[in-house]
Amino acid sequence: MAFTFKRTAARLAAASLALLAYTGATQAQVTSGPGAWSSNQTWAADSVNGGNLTGYFYWPSTQPLLSGKRALVLVLHGCAQTASGDIIDGTSDKGFNWKTVADQYGAVILAPNATGNVSGSHCWDYSRTNHSRTTGHEGVLLDLIQRFVNNSQYAIDPTQVYVAGLSSGGGETMVLACLAPASTPGRRRAPRPCRSAQSRPATRPPPRPITARPWPAAARRPSRPRSPA
Repeated sequence: MAFTFKRTAARLAAASLALLAYTGATQAQVTSGPGAWSSNQTWAADSVNGGNLTGYFYWPSTQPLLSGKRALVLVLHGCAQTASGDIIDGTSDKGFNWKTVADQYGAVILAPNATGNVSGSHCWDYSRTNHSRTTGHEGVLLDLIQRFVNNSQYAIDPTQVYVAGLSSGGGETMVLACLAPASTPGRRRAPRPCRSAQSRPATRPPPRPITARPWPAAARRPSRPRSPA
C-alpha cells in the first residue's frame, strides 16, 4: 500500500512539473513589447465620416497573466476629447492609468481618435440608425481589432478582447457589443435587439395599474363553530 501511494505521488509530481514546464514554455513565446506608447498611427479609411482612423497603441514589455496570451483593450475617448490629450500621456498617464494596467496584466491597449467631426465635437457616431460592421466608426474599429488579433507578434487571445469608452465612447462601446459580440467578448451586454439612441423613448412607460381582486369564496366562508369538548 505504501509503495503504491509513493508511486502515485511521484507520478503526480512529475505531471505537475511537466505542466509547469509547458506553461512556462508557452508564456516564454510571447514577445515583449517596447513598454511605451507608439507614435501616431494611421489605420483604415472611414468612407462615412471621412479621413483615416488614427491613434496610438501600447505594447507592454511584461508578460500576460492568463493563458500565455495577451488581452486587447480598445479605449474610446468622449466628445471634445482626443486619444493623445485624454487617454495617453508619457509621464502622468492623464489619470486614466491604462499604461499601469497594461504593465500589470501584460495587455495591449488601443487608443484611436474618432474620424470625422460628428456633432461638431469629434464624437463617435453611436447614435446613427444604420450601423454596419464594415462602414463608419464600427467598420474602422472592428478592422483595428482584427489587425491586432491577426498579427501573431502581439499574441492576442481572441477571447480577451475588451472595449471601454467615456461619453460617446461609451455609447460606441455598446454599439460594438450589439453589432459584433463575437469580436468584443469582453463587452457582451446585448440580451435584446439593440436600438440607437434616437429610437429610445423619451419617457418611461407608465406603471401597470394594480387591480383589486376579490378573495376566493373559500377564503370568505365563515368557519364552523366548534362543539364544546
